[in-house]
Amino acid sequence: MKTLMHEKMGDVSYSLFSEENKYGDRTITTYGISVKSSEYSEEVRDITTVGEKAEEIYETLIRNAVMPVHTTCVITDLILC
Repeated sequence: MKTLMHEKMGDVSYSLFSEENKYGDRTITTYGISVKSSEYSEEVRDITTVGEKAEEIYETLIRNAVMPVHTTCVITDLILC
């Protein structure tokens, strides 16, 4: 796992990361996001294979101060829209 971006707002930390996943003889980069506070943390892996889309979702979470407990739900909604 490689951290690409990290932002801290108050006691909440947001991280965008990439991972290399092997599928047979192919290696695919996928992106995930973790959101952590002193009380709770949530990590969502394999959100997308498109770096720009991952950054857009990451920035949306920060801009809207999404808390860890809501991270998975919000990311799901953003992907489905």
